[in-house]
Amino acid sequence: MELGETLQILEGIIYEKAKRELEAAETPLSLQTIAMDAVAAKFKEEAYENLRISTMQKETQTEARTGTPEELLKELKEGEGAKEQ
Repeated sequence: MELGETLQILEGIIYEKAKRELEAAETPLSLQTIAMDAVAAKFKEEAYENLRISTMQKETQTEARTGTPEELLKELKEGEGAKEQ
């Protein structure tokens, strides 16, 4: 089953379940749309939070060679000299 088909099936299942629950609670149609929008926003917020946390948990990358502070100053001075010419 392709991803698109899976998503359509999930959408249908979630919609039907939510629709039954909202109708059982005698929720007016105008409030049903607000409730579903709020649920969608909650899913988006959770997905964003998970993405944000996972990007912070990536392993740090080590540099092959960092050099000394003196080498850095020398490189910066050479860069300034190249700009002036």
